[in-house]
Amino acid sequence: HFYKRSKMQILRLAARITTCHSKRSLHTSPANFKALQNWKRPSIDEIFVPKEPWSRVHDRNQKRYNAQLAAGILFFGGTVLVAANTVEFNNTPHYTQKTGFVTTLPESETVSDGSDVAGDNEVLEEEDIAALSGGDENALENSSDLEDEPISVEGVVEEAAPDEILVEEVAAEVESSAAAVTSEVDVAAEEAAAAEEAAATQAAEEAAAVKAAEEATAAKAAEEAAAAKAAEEAAAAKAAEEAAAAKAAEEAAAAKAAEEA
Repeated sequence: HFYKRSKMQILRLAARITTCHSKRSLHTSPANFKALQNWKRPSIDEIFVPKEPWSRVHDRNQKRYNAQLAAGILFFGGTVLVAANTVEFNNTPHYTQKTGFVTTLPESETVSDGSDVAGDNEVLEEEDIAALSGGDENALENSSDLEDEPISVEGVVEEAAPDEILVEEVAAEVESSAAAVTSEVDVAAEEAAAAEEAAATQAAEEAAAVKAAEEATAAKAAEEAAAAKAAEEAAAAKAAEEAAAAKAAEEAAAAKAAEEA
């Protein structure tokens, strides 16, 4: 019997617990948490009615966007051209390309036996040394002959004349080569100045063309805006006329009804 009694007590306790949990407690909220008074849910009726067709507005916006894109492309192209013709990128000078002038020394050539030969400079130096040594020997021989024979002034002048002629010829060649180099440099400078002037003229022409294109684009946009504004005004006037006509018709109908009554 004790087992049955304890089982009945457990069942009663479980029933009480379930009934307590199943009951809803009443909660009250403060006044500031209450819903708004005189509030209604937003409706699509509050949106304004379109005044113009969607296609017309879309086409007008696309024209404006295309005009802005074309103006940006023209301005960017003009900027690139002006920068390319104005900015100096430190290229090889024109007169160097034309004359082939080189500031590096020639490389030494190696002979088959292993000895290095520098070039014309060393050959010229060896020839000069040989000439000087030969001149010294000739001078010694001439001095020994002059001791035995009387001095002839005419012979000395005749022997010195070829050397003076050679010196004059060398000087003339040096002067002619210097004059040629100077003339080439002057020509190169004149060509460079002419090229710079042509580049400046071309840049100015391109800038003028870009400016003219921008002005034409702005004028076209202004004309389109004026035309759109005129169309809007005409549509508004037409709508006003239609409203006035409808109002007059309503008034006429009301007057007719009053007369009939």
